[in-house]
Amino acid sequence: MRRRRSGRGGRLLTVVVLGALVAGGAMAMRAWLTPQPTATAPGPSMAVASAAPLPAEATAGNTDLADTTPAAPAAPATVVADAGTREANWREAREATIRMQERLRAQELARKAQQTRQTDRVRCENGQRMRRVDNGWVQDGPC
Repeated sequence: MRRRRSGRGGRLLTVVVLGALVAGGAMAMRAWLTPQPTATAPGPSMAVASAAPLPAEATAGNTDLADTTPAAPAAPATVVADAGTREANWREAREATIRMQERLRAQELARKAQQTRQTDRVRCENGQRMRRVDNGWVQDGPC
C-alpha cells in the first residue's frame, strides 16, 4: 500500500478563504463604525448664507468697536411656529395613544372578569376553568 501524499492545496485554499473572511469582516466593521451622514428634517440650513453686516457707526468711520456687540440672530417666526405646531401634534398623538391603551386595558379587565365569574355551571379552580357536564366536571381551559 502506498501512502497518500498530504494535500497542501486544500490547506492553502482554507487559509485563503479564512483570510478573505477576516478581511471582509474587518472592512464591514470599519464601515459600521464610521459615522454615516444622516438625513436632516426640512428646515433652515446649517450653512452660513452671508456675513453679518457691520453696524452703521462702524461703516461711518467709527473705529471704536469695543462697545458694539453683534446681535444674536432672531429665530424665524415660521421655525418657531412649526416647532410649536409639531410639539402640539406630538402631544395630541401621545394623549391619543394613552387613551387607547386605557380603553384596551379596561376591555381586557372586563373580559377577564367575565371569564372568571363563577356560575352554577362554570367555576375556576387552581387556575383551571371547570365546566359542569352530565356526569361531573371537565376542564374547560385556563381562567
